[in-house]
Amino acid sequence: MTWPSGGHQAFDSNESRFESRKGEFDWDKTTVGRLLSMYFYGYIFLQFPGGYLSSRFGAKRVWGICQAVCAVCTLLTPVCARSSINMVYAVRFILGFASVSPSTPFYSNNKCWRALEMA
Repeated sequence: MTWPSGGHQAFDSNESRFESRKGEFDWDKTTVGRLLSMYFYGYIFLQFPGGYLSSRFGAKRVWGICQAVCAVCTLLTPVCARSSINMVYAVRFILGFASVSPSTPFYSNNKCWRALEMA
């Protein structure tokens, strides 16, 4: 049975066996692991600076800029994947760096709201 191009295994019930389908990118498990971990390496670096930046420039501005960078990185990922694996590593790192938790910039605003509620 011929399968269209894809990246996962399919079970053929007639033949009772698995057939592996090749995807567009031939990456081994180590490369995929590095790609997934690059996001989190970038993510951990902006936690404290994200709070500082949001208190200095405002939570809405920091969150909006980070979301815009995430959108651009997401759009660039397939283009970079077809060019070079190192470019994908860089885009994934930047994506994680810009994916500051939505709650991080708002902590600076939350402390102001809490102080007003207590007063």
